[in-house]
Amino acid sequence: MARVVSNTYEDTLRRVRRWYCKHYYVPLHLVEDITDEELLVEFFEHNFEEMDSEERVLKIKQLLLSPEEMKGVEKANSDYDAKLLAEMEKEFEEHKAKKAAAEGLPTPAAESKVIKEIAPEADISVSYDETPEDISDWD
Repeated sequence: MARVVSNTYEDTLRRVRRWYCKHYYVPLHLVEDITDEELLVEFFEHNFEEMDSEERVLKIKQLLLSPEEMKGVEKANSDYDAKLLAEMEKEFEEHKAKKAAAEGLPTPAAESKVIKEIAPEADISVSYDETPEDISDWD
């Protein structure tokens, strides 16, 4: 399973060979005779053809970026995603509070306050120092 998600050259080539087999209905033992370059060109041409024009332009721009520029783009995307997630969580909490108020239920903040009043700083711990006596029976 690790080879499926791996990004090594060999694993990527295996994935491309399997794609070629499925796409062109060619047995794997025959695909192994095709050069790596021919396989990869076919794979990338097929994927490029499947993109719409906007995706193609974005992909070309992405491929032309230097490694430093690519890191900047990835950071900007990550920052945008984090900001978007925070906004969505805030909207969700506001929605829950409005819904609770409309139904006459306590708001999430009020529930949290009640829980803290009922069980302030409860200490729950588990000790792993002791082992079961009949551990030999577990086999």
